[in-house]
Order: sequence, then C-alpha cells, then structure tokens
Amino acid sequence: MGDMNAKVGAENDSCDRAIGRHGCGVRNNNGQRLVDFCLKNNCVVGGTIFPHKTTHKLTWKSPDGLTTNQIDHILINRKWHRSLQDVRVCRGADVNSDHYLVMANIKLKLRKVRKVQQQGQRDETTGRHRAS
Repeated sequence: MGDMNAKVGAENDSCDRAIGRHGCGVRNNNGQRLVDFCLKNNCVVGGTIFPHKTTHKLTWKSPDGLTTNQIDHILINRKWHRSLQDVRVCRGADVNSDHYLVMANIKLKLRKVRKVQQQGQRDETTGRHRAS
C-alpha cells in the first residue's frame, strides 16, 4: 500500500486480472506502470474492486480544492484477494495532509497447526507401537 501517484483509471480492457471495474479517472503513466507490475507479480489493486460512491474512492485533493484523484492504493496478492472484504477512503480523519486515509477490511481464515505425534518403534511380537 502507498502513495504511488498512479491513476489506474476506470478502464480495465486487458487488465481485468490486475484492476477491478470500479476505478476512477483516466490512467496515467504511473498507473500503467502499476498495472504492469500487478500483472507480472500476480497482484490486484484493491481500491478498484468494490463499488462505492466516488467520494469514497478518491484519495487525494489538490491544494486549491478543485481536483481530486485516486492515487493511493492497496495491492494484494491474487491468491488472497478473496480475503479483502472492503477498501474505502476515510475522509473525516484529520491527518494534516492533502491525502485521505485508505482503509481495508481483511478477513483471514487461518488453519490450525496440528502437532505431529512422536513416532515410536514397532514391537515385532505384538505389532503395536511403543514409545522410544
């Protein structure tokens, strides 16, 4: 995740493995580099997956207050992208910046690790295991 100054845009013609259908704006050079990076490294741009109002997608506001863009992103490996529940912008947080906070809800299901039992030696007379 980070401030990549990459506008991935709303179009996902040949890049549907890397970006979703809910991006904003028009892709710029950094956006194309980010999409290429995601395609090569099997990642997905999380902020473009979920449908939200435009105000909950735009992450940066210009100093004059007229221009807003979606330039901060959270990337996740495609293997884990189903664990991503939601990505949205928190506009109300006062962080003294021209960027808004980007929040992601992630739900992981972890497997319980089972301890392996100690292998004993087999007793040849009874056919049962005995501890070493």
